[in-house]
Amino acid sequence: MKHLLRGFFIAVLFICCNFQLVLAQPMQTLPVDKNVRIGKLDNGLTYYIRHNALPEKRVEFHIAQKVGSILEEPQQRGLAHFLEHMAFNGTKNFPGDETGLGIVPWCETKGIKFGTNLNAYTSIDKTVYRISNVPTDNVSVVDSCLLILHDWSSAINLADKEIDKERGVIREEWRSRNSGMQRIMTNALPVMYPDSKYADCMPIGSLDVINNFPYQDIRDYYAKWYRPDLQGIMIVGDINVDEMEAKLKKVFADVKAPVNPAERIYYPVADNQEPQIFIGTDKEIETPSISFFFKSEAFPDSLKNTINYYGIQYMISMGVTMLNSRLAEIRQQANPPFAGASAGYGDFFVAKTKNAFGVDASSKIDGIELAMKTILEETERARRFGFTETEYDRARANYLQRVESAYNEREKMKNDTYVNEYISNFLDNEPMPGIEYEYAMMNQLAPNIPVAAINQVMQQLITDNNQVVLLAGPEKEGVKYPTKEEIAALLKQMKSFDLKPYEDKVSNEPLLKEEPKGGKIVSEKAGDIYGTTKLVLSNGVKVYIKTTDYKADQILMKGTSLGGSSQFPDKEILNISQINSVAMVGGIGNFSKVDLSKALAGKRASVGAGVSATTETVSGSCSPKDFETMMQLTYLTFTAPRKDNEAFESYKNRMKAELQNADANPMTAFSDTVSYALYGNHPRSFSMKENMVDK
Repeated sequence: MKHLLRGFFIAVLFICCNFQLVLAQPMQTLPVDKNVRIGKLDNGLTYYIRHNALPEKRVEFHIAQKVGSILEEPQQRGLAHFLEHMAFNGTKNFPGDETGLGIVPWCETKGIKFGTNLNAYTSIDKTVYRISNVPTDNVSVVDSCLLILHDWSSAINLADKEIDKERGVIREEWRSRNSGMQRIMTNALPVMYPDSKYADCMPIGSLDVINNFPYQDIRDYYAKWYRPDLQGIMIVGDINVDEMEAKLKKVFADVKAPVNPAERIYYPVADNQEPQIFIGTDKEIETPSISFFFKSEAFPDSLKNTINYYGIQYMISMGVTMLNSRLAEIRQQANPPFAGASAGYGDFFVAKTKNAFGVDASSKIDGIELAMKTILEETERARRFGFTETEYDRARANYLQRVESAYNEREKMKNDTYVNEYISNFLDNEPMPGIEYEYAMMNQLAPNIPVAAINQVMQQLITDNNQVVLLAGPEKEGVKYPTKEEIAALLKQMKSFDLKPYEDKVSNEPLLKEEPKGGKIVSEKAGDIYGTTKLVLSNGVKVYIKTTDYKADQILMKGTSLGGSSQFPDKEILNISQINSVAMVGGIGNFSKVDLSKALAGKRASVGAGVSATTETVSGSCSPKDFETMMQLTYLTFTAPRKDNEAFESYKNRMKAELQNADANPMTAFSDTVSYALYGNHPRSFSMKENMVDK
């Protein structure tokens, strides 16, 4: 492993000087998880097969296609998604209709429920079909699922009558998706991607095309793009890998390789020197929001399976994590400048051929300018001054804890975890060396990457060009938003903001200052209900303990007492409705919510409390090594909920911002109507409104 480290440290030196120069360095290729069988048929189809015992006697079948709405011609807008629907309406071996042998009814007779276990989705660059929860104790069912994948690959019927029937289904889906934010996003694309295929690429497509396209258009799309060289099969479950591979080769033997296939183009995204800014309003938008994107080149797929890629992704992840912690801390102020804010890194909006560092915020209706300035100030503070050693220590400790937990759970992973990993490998060449290798690698890399390297990477991500802005807000009389010119001017001012370095306030105080005086176990009974051991404590609490093998790195705890909000008079119901949020908003013991998250860095332990209509509960989870921490948190939850007026005011102000324009959402009226139909004007059934918060 040491030679891998040497190669990466060379890359880090270049990263610190120039984020892009790392691409020119020699890279150590990572291994592929030895537990998965990967192959390619002569026709170009790729397959991934893995034996996995959880859940027992079940298997999942997926087919992923490097095909999506970006490949449609103008007269085909919406047909990629339409075709996905048609895959369930008749195929060569499951014709449906009068025969009664359709994919959906056949699967449901085998316990494979449509929508839950049998489904698909279409996005801009991919289409994925899945059949999950397939019983393996019936060989004919398993064989038939392979046949369904075969038909989806190359034998969808696309009958005239079925196409016409599906037009109405798609129209209804189009109507149900036609929300305020969907309209704004659709209108924003031409500004965010000028003169690009991405300017009009939403999978739902054009209603005019859906209503009127000739039958041949969808058949042409199917013939052109659904082909084995663009398809990957993922089969994971309680199966014999050799037998499944042999069956797959036999079933797909008649699927021919394409002759003179059309080139699968991945459309680039152009750079821009001046900010591209879109401001959109809609009557159905509830709260204003703004997103800033700083575009950068996507890491080439051909170079992802390297230690350099892991290192860069780790450093970006650390920077984003630490910035999010700062934004969360600001959110706890008595009068926070935003209702919510976050940072992230990944594909640039809808395009995976460009990456972007992004920061966004939502606000009260008249607060978007303050929210906008605040998140840009924090972004600039991170770029100018970087992060502190103590911030990085916590972020790294939490990261390594998650890696350790995944490693400890490696024998308990369920099928869908592996399937998703293989889909990402097939579509985007994401590496998959296996958790054992990742665990060893990251435990060597992470402790040896300094905070200075993280800070250098952040400077590369927050750029002075390649900036894109999306502002969405309620269309409401009297509400004014900043102009494009004002937003552009603010971006240009970033480097001249009057800022000071972030001060990280850290306490070394233990959760409990003093060890509490313990009680006693007054009785113990083995073999109680469901195989538990029952303890009775000296304070009367009954404890039931059960050992399971469901998870290797998890302990769950829940405590319940009877009572609940039903014990309080109706006049208290407004307060009761918020009690679960308010009671813990100030933290516990001597720790605010922010300080508590710092104190728990590197630990996997959490505890919450709540009041329902008929019970009071306390619940928690932890890694076995952090069991004592969970019990300390439980003790503090009972004995020392922390009153914090500033945190309480922050909670109220954020709630007001969220409720200001909540009635703009049509679902609010629907929900209120259902509630009235069920409960009338009962005082315990009400919808929270902005004017109630101060009460």
